Amino acid sequence: MNEFRIQYSATIENPYFVDPKKNRFLMYFDRNVVKASARDFMHKDLPFWHNFDSEKYEINLYTDQKIDTEEKYTVQESTITNPYFDFKSRKKINKNGATVYIEFNPLVNLEIPQDEFEKFRTDHHQVADSNFGLGIDIIEPGLMNMLKFNFKKRFK
Repeated sequence: MNEFRIQYSATIENPYFVDPKKNRFLMYFDRNVVKASARDFMHKDLPFWHNFDSEKYEINLYTDQKIDTEEKYTVQESTITNPYFDFKSRKKINKNGATVYIEFNPLVNLEIPQDEFEKFRTDHHQVADSNFGLGIDIIEPGLMNMLKFNFKKRFK
C-alpha cells in the first residue's frame, strides 16, 4: 500500500495555551500538516513546484481537566477543496479529550502557475487558521469557575 506509519505517545509539560481573556486551551500543532514552503514562497519569476505526499493523521489528546465539549474551537472541523489539494479534518470529542482525523490529499509533481498561486497560499493559511491543530477549551475547576463558565455560555 506504500504507507509509512508512525505511532507514539508523549506527555507534555505545561501543555496549556492561555488567551488574552484568561481561557485555557489544550493545543497541538504539527508543522507538517500545513506546508510552510507554500506559505512562505515569494518568487515572482518562478512557479511553485508542488510535490507533497498524501498524509493521514489521527491525533488523540487527553487531559485530567474537564473540557467544554461545545466550544467552537473544540468542535471545529473543516473541509478545504483546492484544485491542487483536498484537506479534511473531523473530530470526536469526549469529556476529557478529543481525537482529530486529518486527511491531506494533494496533486503531486506539478507547477502551480503564478496566477493561481495566491489562492493556493490562501487555502494553506486557512488550514493553519481553522483546524490546523487540535484545540480543546478547558473548564477551570471549582464551583465559582463552573458558575462563571455556565453564565458566560448562556449570555454570549
